[in-house]
Amino acid sequence: MNTKEKIIHTAAEMLSDNGFNAFSFHDISKDIGIKTSSIHYYFPTKSDLIIAIIHYSQSVQVVLFESISAKEPYEKLAALIDFYVALAVKGKMCPIVAISSDMKDIDPNIKLEVRRFYDFLLHWLSTTLEEGITKNQFASIQAPGDKSIEILNILAMMPILSRLGQGAERFLCIKESLFNNLLLQDYREKYK
Repeated sequence: MNTKEKIIHTAAEMLSDNGFNAFSFHDISKDIGIKTSSIHYYFPTKSDLIIAIIHYSQSVQVVLFESISAKEPYEKLAALIDFYVALAVKGKMCPIVAISSDMKDIDPNIKLEVRRFYDFLLHWLSTTLEEGITKNQFASIQAPGDKSIEILNILAMMPILSRLGQGAERFLCIKESLFNNLLLQDYREKYK
């Protein structure tokens, strides 16, 4: 991992752990043992660094989505939920969710990148739900786009629940509930 990647990774971890306003270039420099001027070389402003974190987070999701692209829709949905459950169990928040919590006072360029990320995620999730409906795996009285928003809201809340003391068993119940509301009977047995 080169210096730029270390900065992005460290900042993403700090953002995931503590939120947008809870870390500085000084914190990053101290953590990875470089001068703050080195961070400014790659990222003149915190907004530049946050945008790099958004792109990094999206690349992580792209890798996940590519790795499961040949799977059945219910398996794809399970992989997405498991990704967010794993973060929540560790008490971590998706960096994009952490950024979103401070959206009111944030740079317009960051807002644009967050919006692009959510659009990307919503599109993937809606397409997966549509595929599941077409393959008679999922049933939903909601349009796939609306159901996708509901699912993303649930996933975004899990780290908050974790920080309030809810454990892995709660998140597994949430996952099971999501599937029970979506899966047709024939696929409930395969899912378990």
